[in-house]
Amino acid sequence: FYGEGEFYIVKSDKITIQGRYMGTKYTKGLAATDKVVVGGSFLQGHVISVGCMQDGTPTVDGQPVLSTFPSTYKVGEIATLTYNAFGKNVDDANAKWEKHIVH
Repeated sequence: FYGEGEFYIVKSDKITIQGRYMGTKYTKGLAATDKVVVGGSFLQGHVISVGCMQDGTPTVDGQPVLSTFPSTYKVGEIATLTYNAFGKNVDDANAKWEKHIVH
């Protein structure tokens, strides 16, 4: 995307995933994913929101979770969120920073 805004990535009867796209200093103003919000009946009414590190702590139902690194958080008996350094960078330019990944 070259423009900013909020768009559905997935929109179905059971799952919704929305993305917020904003320009950054790293992309020279071109829009990049700033936040992803997941909800829908498969989460039994819960809403999970994960943004960039500058945006703050991830939330479940508007409440901050995963406030320490590394950490885990159970969304009832439905899912477990994990925050750690395991995973791949989407861009080699990020390799100079410690990875902070939410699974």
